[in-house]
Amino acid sequence: TFLAGHGFPVAPFHGVPSPEALTVPAAVGFPCLCKTATAGYDGKGQWRLTGLDEVPVLQEQLRRLNQAHARWILEQFLSFEKELSVLVVRAADGDRRVFPVAENLHEAGILRVTRVPADIEPRLAERAATLAGSVVEALDGVGVFCVELFLMPDGRVFINEVAPRPHNSGHYTLDACSVSQFEQQVRAVCGLPLGEVRLLCPAVMANLIGDDLIRVGSGEGLTNLLHTPGAKLHLYGKKSIRPGRKMGHVTFLAEKPETAWSSALVLRRMLGNNELPKGTPQQGR
Repeated sequence: TFLAGHGFPVAPFHGVPSPEALTVPAAVGFPCLCKTATAGYDGKGQWRLTGLDEVPVLQEQLRRLNQAHARWILEQFLSFEKELSVLVVRAADGDRRVFPVAENLHEAGILRVTRVPADIEPRLAERAATLAGSVVEALDGVGVFCVELFLMPDGRVFINEVAPRPHNSGHYTLDACSVSQFEQQVRAVCGLPLGEVRLLCPAVMANLIGDDLIRVGSGEGLTNLLHTPGAKLHLYGKKSIRPGRKMGHVTFLAEKPETAWSSALVLRRMLGNNELPKGTPQQGR
């Protein structure tokens, strides 16, 4: 309600304080998403509704969760054209930095690929960056914030969510920027001057999910990756592999965006995927 109350563009939504209160008002309509108000990420804690007959089924599912004081929201499903994200850094004195607009692609609600700069018109990138900066300013936030946006086919931009922290879609900054999102976070919260925001070259970041780590982290897969110009491998050192768990990422750097994109496609094929994920709507992860 904070964003809507401050006049920021968001999808029509409706609060659900209990399973019994689950109804779909006309302002939201079908299809829509029911999302947990807390602890939802990477596609967890959300359900899609396409008709009235599915409402009683979801009510029962929510009851079985047996979560005390749990709340949900219903949100109109937006058939967006692209999903964007913008990192905004703000200091306690109001000084602010905005990173280039990134374009994100998801599978099953989990971020798979981020490319920077986003493949959009400059005027749209400027609008997205301005909107993201205004949101963080309204929050009076300090630190790194990731503002996730939906770009609609008609050019409108809606806010999906705001992550008050360094974000997966900003991991490319470790290799492709003069100052990373993590260093910016330290500078902001410690009262140090914010660093410059400079994209050194186009980049594509590809997450390593679950068993991807096995294919890329050793043997022929690792050898092939290390032979790739501009490839930077990051492994997180997690002790166990689980489906859907982010185990690391690879950032591809290149002078031209299409070169970095092609390298990411080669990695996808190495992982058993013939193509990069399309911009299939994965609203409200």
